[in-house]
Amino acid sequence: MPNFRYDNDMARHHYEMTRRTGGSSTFDVTDLNAEQAAAVLHTHGPLLVLAGAGSGKTKTLVYRLARLIHDGVDPKRILLLTFTRKASQEMMRRAAGVLDARCQQVMGGTFHSFCNMVLHQYAKHIEYPDGFTIMDRSDAENLMALIRKQGDYQKKDKRFPKKNTLLDIVSKSVNTNRSIEQVVMDDFPHFVDLTEDVMEIAKKYHIQKEALSLMDYDDLLVKMVHLLTHHHDIRDQLSRKYQYILVDEFQDTNHIQLAMLKGLVSTHQNLMVVGDDAQSIYSFRGADINNILTFEAMFDSVKTIRLTMNYRSTQPILDVSSDVINAAEDLYSKELLAAREGGEKPKFVEAFDDMEQADFVVDRLLGLREDGVLLTDMAVLFRSSSHSNQVELALTRANIPYKKFGGFKFTETAHVKDAMAYMKVMVNPHDELSWHRVFQLLDGVGPKLSQTIIDYQRAQQFNFSAMDYAPFKKKAAHGELCQIAALMASPMDSPTDTLQRVLNAYQPVLKKTYDDFHKREQDLNSLVALSERFRSLAAMLDDFTLEPPESSQVGADAVSDDDEYVVLSTIHSAKGLEWSRVFVLSVVDGYLPSFRSLQDPAQIEEERRLLYVAMTRAKDELYLIKPNLEDPTSYYPMGGMSFSQVSRFITPEHLEAYFDTWSLGVGKPMPTQDNDDPFLDAPGQKYSL
Repeated sequence: MPNFRYDNDMARHHYEMTRRTGGSSTFDVTDLNAEQAAAVLHTHGPLLVLAGAGSGKTKTLVYRLARLIHDGVDPKRILLLTFTRKASQEMMRRAAGVLDARCQQVMGGTFHSFCNMVLHQYAKHIEYPDGFTIMDRSDAENLMALIRKQGDYQKKDKRFPKKNTLLDIVSKSVNTNRSIEQVVMDDFPHFVDLTEDVMEIAKKYHIQKEALSLMDYDDLLVKMVHLLTHHHDIRDQLSRKYQYILVDEFQDTNHIQLAMLKGLVSTHQNLMVVGDDAQSIYSFRGADINNILTFEAMFDSVKTIRLTMNYRSTQPILDVSSDVINAAEDLYSKELLAAREGGEKPKFVEAFDDMEQADFVVDRLLGLREDGVLLTDMAVLFRSSSHSNQVELALTRANIPYKKFGGFKFTETAHVKDAMAYMKVMVNPHDELSWHRVFQLLDGVGPKLSQTIIDYQRAQQFNFSAMDYAPFKKKAAHGELCQIAALMASPMDSPTDTLQRVLNAYQPVLKKTYDDFHKREQDLNSLVALSERFRSLAAMLDDFTLEPPESSQVGADAVSDDDEYVVLSTIHSAKGLEWSRVFVLSVVDGYLPSFRSLQDPAQIEEERRLLYVAMTRAKDELYLIKPNLEDPTSYYPMGGMSFSQVSRFITPEHLEAYFDTWSLGVGKPMPTQDNDDPFLDAPGQKYSL
């Protein structure tokens, strides 16, 4: 196995060869291994970096960014695309540390935020006003519900899809390049008889969005590709502007994002993509693993570099993880090498049921903590959120603080959405969805009266300074309507000043509507603080919709305010993270892989990749737990089924070669934490308690 000295010598050799052939003579790559250095020193043309788990992909992107600027590329000519704004900002910050502050002038952000910026600039070319606003998921569902209700579809003699299902169908059609009919047939076969109605609603949905100057998340990508496809002058202009394009997590892109990238590199082909096909786990969002698997065939003269040195996990963890994923079909083979020596075998733990599984997790957490491992260095991972129910109860009984990933996002809370609705209509008075939300907060205003008020405002051409709402003088809400008109007619100052006026108008509604308004006021105060970062209200709204803040005082999942806590997380939410000790719950067929995937070979393979992601989160110790789940009704309404077989991805050969097996007692109480704790004995022994 190569060591650090060997890697740095190889990097220096590679660097010296590059220097002799015209490359930079001073950019320092001695902190990189040979594979990373090769990617960083790549000059022109398409580059595929297959970055195995924990192999330093972010470091490689950071150094390539710095190297390009060091060698004279204008940072404003570089486009860095990631899946979170936080990721791009962190990369630019780190690149500035490697080189200098010029690295923070790079155009970095998410696919959606970049598209939003470009589309506002070229809105007329896609027949949209440049003042369009973006709907979040909740807004899009509400528009779907409005269309559904207006058409009286729900009055049919068969159960009709709900608003979230309708939106799922439309979004899947867009993101997976399938027709509405095909999506219904494949994913929602129980609604096949209603396909024509669903198609009609989908058509109305798209028409309504344009009429109200609204876009959903999918529109940002679709309209961008439309712009690049139908306006070659703009495509070439953008391609010449961004001479180098770097893409993180390429395995998570869909067919629309791929088409966008092809357009943006049409004049130069300087596209660097970094990803791991073995960590492609988001097909339900439209991610297409074939983007990374066929990249070499899509572009000419692709250079492919594999990052195989793992800086996270021990070799025993990597050996079994690689063996599990190499059994997959049509993936690049994996052979990860640990940068550090030693390590215990992973533990395969057989529990009687999910309660004994939970007791084991708690007992082991306490034991590890006594040995000096911080709670924050440990995580419990699971396939679906409900799988952790028993563990949560056991943690609470043991007074162990934890935080579960996946609670309410800040902008999904009702009170923040209320305040944002006021701001949205100030930016886009045609936004009927937001008007409905604002008006239905008022006394005596329901959907019908709300629509009447909206129609009145439109007839008055939104001239709020002259609007007296005379037709509604006898309504209880008349005074509040006049206050809203005054708010709309007032000049928009800074986002903070405007927001403060909005909150002054909203304050009586907040206190009247929510019993816990004191908690919610803390979120609104946070909203004011966040608004100080923005130059305009429109920019603030776009940013909050595309990159919503995470934390809220309402519905938070933290059980304790302690600084130290155990992380509970779905595997999907854990991707990209790491912990010293990782427990994977319910490694049982029907749970992992999920029973929902068992009829689809492609979905089963994605479940395999999901287990791989879970296993490679562990740095020092990995525990796979297999309870006998004879009664799955606590998770799914499927009485009569039994899930008791170990996951098909863990074979008897894996158990023999890679694991220490611990068999817990059948219903016996867990041993107390003392010097005789069998879990703390030497590795390699098989336990039967």
